[in-house]
Amino acid sequence: MKSLLVHLYSTTNYYYIRFRLNEVIMENYDSGLGRYPVSSVIVTNLAMLLWIGSGVFAIWLLRPLAGIIFGIVGLVGVYTYLRWVVCRHCWYYGKRCSSGWGIISAAFFAKGDESRFNQRSLLVHIFSVYGFLMLAPMVVLIYLFMDSYAPIQIYALIAVFLFAFISGFILRIPGCTRCKQRAFCPGCASPLKQ
Repeated sequence: MKSLLVHLYSTTNYYYIRFRLNEVIMENYDSGLGRYPVSSVIVTNLAMLLWIGSGVFAIWLLRPLAGIIFGIVGLVGVYTYLRWVVCRHCWYYGKRCSSGWGIISAAFFAKGDESRFNQRSLLVHIFSVYGFLMLAPMVVLIYLFMDSYAPIQIYALIAVFLFAFISGFILRIPGCTRCKQRAFCPGCASPLKQ
């Protein structure tokens, strides 16, 4: 009898949680932007390209070929790998999100499963790509600082930090705040999750 009561309680609790989650999902789908302005897409992608470009420049100071390789890996990581891993599972797949990456994802990949979008395991992929974009230039610049100092290295360091901050924080907050997926997005930067 006790196990039956526990089963009934857990089943009832599960359905209540599921019902409440569906309410939150529908509220967010109704309250978020269905289509972001083109200006948002342009500014977001420009900031991302400047971040990658500043990293290319920083690594170029050590070895030009390494800078080119960094740029290729960065572009593939951001515009192909993350679009396959993350964006094809998003509600904005095939639609214009704040960065336009839902459209890019739809151009190259089949639609994924939206229920996979809120998995925390996606953060591993996101942080590995963005961590690479941030850490590789930092390591190279630290090495160059230890070898010899030049003002251009400081400018490269400032540029990498500045564009990473703009792309990774400043532009994400307004985009995430108006997003339909904000309540269950593992990488949401919005202070208004619901």
